[in-house]
Amino acid sequence: MPYKSVSVPSRNASKKRGATPSAVPAPAYVPATSASMTQPVAGQSIGHRYAVGQRLAMAPGGREFARGAATCTIVARLPHEGGPLRYRVRSDNENYERIVDENDLSPLPSDSD
Repeated sequence: MPYKSVSVPSRNASKKRGATPSAVPAPAYVPATSASMTQPVAGQSIGHRYAVGQRLAMAPGGREFARGAATCTIVARLPHEGGPLRYRVRSDNENYERIVDENDLSPLPSDSD
């Protein structure tokens, strides 16, 4: 079976005779620093709302998370990684810990009524 010839354009197409180089230089790589990663984004706060050891109500999960509504205790605050703030929690109904977004947690209703 004979092989067919395939033409591939060269990467240096702009360096042909008479061609001018691009006027816009490529952006320089700037590594992220720890100082720039801890700065809050406009309108957002980086601080965790709940404390370690605090008991909270955990919302049930849908199809993605097999989780029922329950009360839980915060075991640890997880570092901010660019998304929602997260916590490691232990549910009263389960024997293991979960990682839960802050928006799935809420304070327990007061029993003073």
